[in-house]
Amino acid sequence: MELLALLLSSVFTVAGSGGTVLDFVAQDLLRDRIRSAEQLEVRIDNTPNYQILSGNLDRLRLAGRGVEVLPDLRIQTLELETDPISIEPSSLRRGRPRLRRPLAAAFRVVVRAEDLNRALQSPRIQRQLQRLVRGLSGAGSQLVNPQIQFLGNNRIRLQGSLQTPATNVTASLEVTVQPQQGSRLQLLNPVLSLGDQTVPASLYRGFLDGLSQQYDLRRFQAQGITARLLQLNSSPGQLEIIAYARTERLP
Repeated sequence: MELLALLLSSVFTVAGSGGTVLDFVAQDLLRDRIRSAEQLEVRIDNTPNYQILSGNLDRLRLAGRGVEVLPDLRIQTLELETDPISIEPSSLRRGRPRLRRPLAAAFRVVVRAEDLNRALQSPRIQRQLQRLVRGLSGAGSQLVNPQIQFLGNNRIRLQGSLQTPATNVTASLEVTVQPQQGSRLQLLNPVLSLGDQTVPASLYRGFLDGLSQQYDLRRFQAQGITARLLQLNSSPGQLEIIAYARTERLP
C-alpha cells in the first residue's frame, strides 16, 4: 500500500495536467521516488479529465519491469490496477492523502529465482533468514550460501550449507506452497534433508505451521487493510503472485 500511496501522491501532484500528459508526468514523478525501474508505465483513466481536480479517478494502472521498490529485491514484473478512487483534495496539500471512500486494488507480481537469490545475500535479508534457520536448527546454526529454486507446481526448494557448532552439512528444505483461505500460505509435504539423511517431518512440522501463522495477512486488518492472496504459481525459474487489497486509509 505504500507504493500505491506514493503513486497517488504523484498523480494528484500534477492534477492540472490532462490525458497522456498526466500519464507521463506521473511516471516521471514515480520513477524519481522509487529506487529503480527498467520500464515503468502509468495509465490514468478519467472521464471527464477535470474530475481529478475534485479528487476523483476512474481507474489507475501501473506496469513495471525490473522494479526495485524494496532494497536489494528486484521484481521482474509489477502490475497494479485500482477500482475508482476518491481522495479529499485538501489532504494532498498537507502531504497526507485521505480517502473519501475505501480504495481497492489488484496486484500481480513476478519474481525470478536469480533476483531472489541475489537478495538472499544482502545483510538485511540474511539477518531475517538466519533467525528462521536458528528457529529450525537451534542456536548457533547458520545457513551459508542460501539458494532458492522454483520447481513448478508450487514446489519450492531452499538449500545451502548448514553450519552448527558440531557439523557442516548440505541442507535442503523442499515444500509445496498453497494459499489458504486467501490469508496465509500453507506449507505442504515438506522434505528436509541434512547431507544424505532425511529428517522426520514430525520434528519440524510445528515450526513450519507457526511460520505460516506468523505471516497471516489478517494481521493487517488492525491497520484498516484487507489483503487477500488470490493465486500463487511457481514455474521453473520464477514465482507469480496475484493479490487483492482494500484499505480505508492510506499510509
